[in-house]
Amino acid sequence: MASSVPLEGIVTDLNVVEDPNRLKKSRQSRVAVLARLRAWHTWDEDRRKSPRNLLLSQLGIHKQPPCPDDDELISLALHFFPDRAKLSAVVCDYGDDRFERSECKMSEIASAMESKADWATVRWIHIPVGPGPLASDLKNLFLNGHPRCTYPVGRFDPYLQVEVLNLRDRQHLQDQIDVFNILKEFTKVTRKLRRQNLQRKSTAGSRSFGVQEERFSFWDHARSDLPLLLTEGNFGISGSSILSPSLAVEDQMLSRHPNYKGVILVRDLFQSFHRGDGFLLTMSSMVGINYINKDLLRKLKPTNVFDARRDDQHGVLEFLRMCWSPEFRNRYGGRFRGDARCGTSSWDLRSVEWLLISIMAELEVTPKKLGQGNYPDIQTAYISLVRDLKRRRALPLKRYESIELVRGYATCMNEISYLHEASEQEVKNLKALSEYWSAIENQTHSEPRDVVIEGKPERSLSETLQQNINLIQSNNEALPRLLTDLKSSLDV
Repeated sequence: MASSVPLEGIVTDLNVVEDPNRLKKSRQSRVAVLARLRAWHTWDEDRRKSPRNLLLSQLGIHKQPPCPDDDELISLALHFFPDRAKLSAVVCDYGDDRFERSECKMSEIASAMESKADWATVRWIHIPVGPGPLASDLKNLFLNGHPRCTYPVGRFDPYLQVEVLNLRDRQHLQDQIDVFNILKEFTKVTRKLRRQNLQRKSTAGSRSFGVQEERFSFWDHARSDLPLLLTEGNFGISGSSILSPSLAVEDQMLSRHPNYKGVILVRDLFQSFHRGDGFLLTMSSMVGINYINKDLLRKLKPTNVFDARRDDQHGVLEFLRMCWSPEFRNRYGGRFRGDARCGTSSWDLRSVEWLLISIMAELEVTPKKLGQGNYPDIQTAYISLVRDLKRRRALPLKRYESIELVRGYATCMNEISYLHEASEQEVKNLKALSEYWSAIENQTHSEPRDVVIEGKPERSLSETLQQNINLIQSNNEALPRLLTDLKSSLDV
């Protein structure tokens, strides 16, 4: 049996820079352990399904490959599904012309939810967990005993959640799903993982998390780290915690485009809760890329250990966190029409609701191109893919090629249908946010600020919402036509 090698590489403190050589060695070890685990699992599955293989195994002819030892399997599990106790929450405080960012461990999260600096009007806390037992526990910890939202507006739900489309490395996601589906059946490993978690009951503060740990297994928490696939369930209705993880990552047509090779489009739930004392809590396990540019494929490679939480050029949450920091606004002053003010100084309304709606408005338009380069956006990529399918349809087909071609048509039609459904849901959400914001403005008698910077007014939140609606419609206007073209070509 090979010796156990710790599988490092999961970075929970976003300020930590790991040694590249150490990361490379860790990744090589992890790949080897996972390969042995898959070989063992494949042999076991074949033996169960085939009487012949069962007989050969009993006679000792078809020998079972060795399985990694428990320590290696535990390290593998913790690489793909980090210990909840070692996660870091990102805390951003916004005040009048002032911004501060910090991080805190989960053992300190209760204190971060209790009070903020005197100068801070709004505190935004983001915790990288998906829907599940821990998210439910954190929500209760955040809301119980605190004032509810400042502007309860009629029929609007103050606690918003959306599904965010983002891009992941297909092979890395397949590895993560394989580890989940194989290791959850290892009773001994699961028991050891649970025992480790019980020794760290302070993960979300002693007030709550210890109870959850006794009721749920390691894999109940790990499940929340897995995204929904593009064509899994319905948009805007199902939470990630409802569906069981897929046994295999779907083969998307998008990954056949040369600019999206090895990329998969997934959906992550983004939850938000806010209070009347200026606190905003958001939770999502989203780690994919939201902004598309020429660095997409390079950034997604596992060898780069890319984490979108670190990079405001690719990760929407990092972009939003830093959007009102002085460094960011000085660096990208052109985006803000010369307005270098930070904190709440340029907000239409100094309130947690304004920040929440601004965050949701940006989430709904991602993934999108960043900059004016020639890199194709998702709609353009599908236009090219449909053109290629129609060209192949017109050529003489070899034996069995027609089956593959029809399968390609069906897959492409399915993906485009889901993207079109997603765009309609995003427009619906933005219109509801616009109506919600208008109701808040009417209730507070607040007029949008007409801040003149170099003769140009800064765009108000209402204008941003409408602009994003137009952008979504523009970025997806070709999808219905592509569906019609595919159906017509297939019927010929």
